[in-house]
Amino acid sequence: MLRVLSPPKVRRAASLLALGLAAVLAGCRGRAASTAGARPAAEFLLSAGDSTYWITSDPARVRVRSSAMFLARYGGHLYEVYAADDDRSYYDAIFTSQRIFSRDLVGGDSTTVFSDPLVPTLARRYATSHPHELPLGPEDEGAEDPRTQATTEVSLVDLHGPFLTYDARADIDVDGGTTRHTARRTVVDLRSARTMSVAELFGTAAAESLVVEGRRRLARALDSVRTLADTDDETEVRALHALSTFRFQADNFGLAAVGARPAVSFVALGRDADGHAVTLVLSPIVVPGAAPAWWSADVSDALPTVAADSSELRWRVHAAEVLARPVRGQDAATLTVRAANAARRRTEYPLGRVPMPVHQLFALDRPALDAVSRRALVRAFNESALYGDQAISAAYRSGERGAWRVVRGETRRRATLHVPRTTLHGSR
Repeated sequence: MLRVLSPPKVRRAASLLALGLAAVLAGCRGRAASTAGARPAAEFLLSAGDSTYWITSDPARVRVRSSAMFLARYGGHLYEVYAADDDRSYYDAIFTSQRIFSRDLVGGDSTTVFSDPLVPTLARRYATSHPHELPLGPEDEGAEDPRTQATTEVSLVDLHGPFLTYDARADIDVDGGTTRHTARRTVVDLRSARTMSVAELFGTAAAESLVVEGRRRLARALDSVRTLADTDDETEVRALHALSTFRFQADNFGLAAVGARPAVSFVALGRDADGHAVTLVLSPIVVPGAAPAWWSADVSDALPTVAADSSELRWRVHAAEVLARPVRGQDAATLTVRAANAARRRTEYPLGRVPMPVHQLFALDRPALDAVSRRALVRAFNESALYGDQAISAAYRSGERGAWRVVRGETRRRATLHVPRTTLHGSR
């Protein structure tokens, strides 16, 4: 049984956008008479929190659509990346695994990016050895404490051009058989489904430098935790035990951006007192030397220019600038647009409020969105209204009283874009 996953934070993101739109409404109504026709034109896709926002601004109106879609753009084309849950469980044996797919928005074809064959293999073996047991149906409940549990879970971490960073955690406890607990962070090429190494992404010399620095950062991180730990606290004592098991692995890493520069974030793997996998995410390391061609071609334009004090993110969109400013004390950012022309920069026009972190912005004028791609994007957002959770579409027209319309629908169930904020992660 194949099910598409539900993002745990979509409702929060949609609700936050609704609140943001309500706040913007008041400001837009007050300004409509004096600024009608002055708002610069801009159209873009913004990845923020766990959602994608399609925002269109022109002198007459602002339109915002949100969806839980996780979009990649490379080679001038848009792709949706999503995860699906394959459930082959029985009453006393849980077998669930997750696969990752990439879908071309124009062609509609999906290709498998990641699939762990172990859990389906174990499920087939169980079916052979228990021929009289039936798989659980969609509404059936299994045992509270099943004798066999085999699960593989994935989390989509980030996208940089054609490269997806994802986490995969496997917890296998088969009655009388296999026991395994692993966790990995991997970078995969969406075009070929091939796992990438640091050297393949950035070259041998840069990879060697990054690995050396990664080992240093792991040592410093472990020393810091040991120094600060309270040996009278049982939880911290357990954490100290896990620290002694952490090992650096050069192939356990993800991609990141520091400003506009490519970076690598290594993940060390350890074990807790029960033998379960725990991970320590190290701070990103900027890649030395010039950025590779793929970064310049497919990533750089989507990244913001960050103010020195991190109070503002800016993107150029056609003849406009889009700005995101974190809201103090809230996990959100306000969006505004202004003319890129220096003489007109003083006037900003509100677009809405989105959850943090704000990841990337795809300007739909670079390259220009052709008619076929636009229809595909509209179709993808419309289809996302047919599945689980909540989506919001809103529009404001200058000069119209009460012109905001907020339409709530259902969004497609998708795995979340999740950037871990804590550095130490363990099994549930």
